[in-house]
Amino acid sequence: MDVHSSSEKFSNIPAEKAILGFLLINNNNYEQISDVIKTDYFFLDMHAKIFEIMIKLFNKSQVADVITISNLASYTPAYKDITFDYLVELTNSVVSTSSSKDYALLIHDLYLKRQIIEIQNNINTYLSSGDNSLEQIEKLEKDIFSLSEKGLGAEDVQSFESSLEKALTSVELARSFKNGISGITTGLKDFDKKTGGLQRSDLIILAGRPAMGKTALATNIAYNAARCFLEQQGHPGAPVLIFSLEMSSEQIAARILSSEIGVSSDVLRKGTIDDAGFNRLASAVSTLKHTPLFIDDTPSITVGQIRAKCRRVKRKNGLGLVVIDYIQLIGNERYSNNRTTEVSEITRGLKGIAKELDIPIIALSQLSRGVESRDDKKPMLSDLRESGSIEQDADLVAFIFREEYYLEKAEPTMQRDGETEDKFKARYEMWKQNYERSKNKATVILAKNRHGAIGNVDLYFDAARTKFGDLDKMH
Repeated sequence: MDVHSSSEKFSNIPAEKAILGFLLINNNNYEQISDVIKTDYFFLDMHAKIFEIMIKLFNKSQVADVITISNLASYTPAYKDITFDYLVELTNSVVSTSSSKDYALLIHDLYLKRQIIEIQNNINTYLSSGDNSLEQIEKLEKDIFSLSEKGLGAEDVQSFESSLEKALTSVELARSFKNGISGITTGLKDFDKKTGGLQRSDLIILAGRPAMGKTALATNIAYNAARCFLEQQGHPGAPVLIFSLEMSSEQIAARILSSEIGVSSDVLRKGTIDDAGFNRLASAVSTLKHTPLFIDDTPSITVGQIRAKCRRVKRKNGLGLVVIDYIQLIGNERYSNNRTTEVSEITRGLKGIAKELDIPIIALSQLSRGVESRDDKKPMLSDLRESGSIEQDADLVAFIFREEYYLEKAEPTMQRDGETEDKFKARYEMWKQNYERSKNKATVILAKNRHGAIGNVDLYFDAARTKFGDLDKMH
């Protein structure tokens, strides 16, 4: 049997053309098929070369279109058979962009079938090699296992030696920095000291009741990490992507500006800032615009969309930390009627993204109203909405708690029935002392920490500037 003709039977040239044309028209579509198709999956050698050029350009964050590819091919001998006219023909081969993933799966499947034919041909070679049957079986098993690793969803199993080397590298990295941070910095000294920074592949849940400042804290952490990366050109900072499902990107930027220039966000929002303040604002914009902080404010975004956008940002700009505000606003791709099941799928998906991209993800979460009905308002793990799945998937669960908020609402204003004036004054004085002690103070409660100890971290909080900082530096 002619090997080439039998292999040709398992090929689809129109599908290969459509995929390449699809990518030429819109490079962003690569994210939809990047985990399905590779260069050697194409049957035609020319198609494999075109795809190879595309990936080279993608890795350099350059556009891969008819002009850039034909230009590169014109002075590269290995690609001399790639012409401008053929590339144009490919763009005209796109029938429906919605079929791109199906085409990619088809090309992948046909490639595997061609590989099976090769294994079939190898069997005859092994049988005539003179090796004993056990050796022949061993070679055949090697071929089959090699092919199975190219299947969809195949995962690399790490040897213990490899895992130990990675662990050692992490410890060496932490030792090389006096602050002992092996992960991404939060910019908050006591928090980093407690956790070692935000660890790669971790899903970190930051939860709190409304008005506690969870969005402000997450934004502060995101900005601190991005600014550190810019200033130190690397560790322990990181490029950061914020998914803000509730606030616009403009509002997030305004909060950061407010924090940086020392002007309340209310003044910025109303435009009542004076000339000196506005000059500081303009100067800050000029300084901060190069910070590797990216914001996506798409409402009701799904986990699948989050994954695709994270991959794209990592490929183009690098990515070391993702912040999502917040879990309960993420859209569900399956539309289950059971919200607990939906949230379980969402948190499992976010943990999967963290592992795939090897980055920490901070996901904000609401707390149930049960907190408000207790005398002790400090949150517990059971207060997490849909707490079972969130707690199970999270590597670290942190609650933000501000006693000042509750004490301000509980200010004694009148005597109780049967209470003397002296007792009222004593009660008021006790409230006043507690309130003064709690002013501008926030507590991050580490309720779960898969890598270390739990406990509390006290922070300074400036409500007017929505700014968190180290308690010993901000008084």
